[in-house]
Amino acid sequence: MVIAAAAVTPKCLGLHRVSKQAVISALLASGKAGTMVKRPVEIGAFQFVVLSRLRATQLLAGCTPRVAGIHTAAVMAQMEVADGAVKRLYLEEGDDVAR
Repeated sequence: MVIAAAAVTPKCLGLHRVSKQAVISALLASGKAGTMVKRPVEIGAFQFVVLSRLRATQLLAGCTPRVAGIHTAAVMAQMEVADGAVKRLYLEEGDDVAR
């Protein structure tokens, strides 16, 4: 099991000095342990982050998620990009895009 210890720091828990086991216990109790999404090898790290951020913005605006699960918008966006449900759109020269 992968535990993202950076997600909950001792200051976030309201404690100044805690053991590693206390942080792990807090992560397991909060349900935030093991939510790390693996980036596909064919997508660069920068492109993965940018696509995930753009998709998270769409999800927060009310768009329907393309993968099943109940997660935060950021994690859901990363899962969608990693699964290939969201891809980058390459525009040709002269294409008109309304913003």
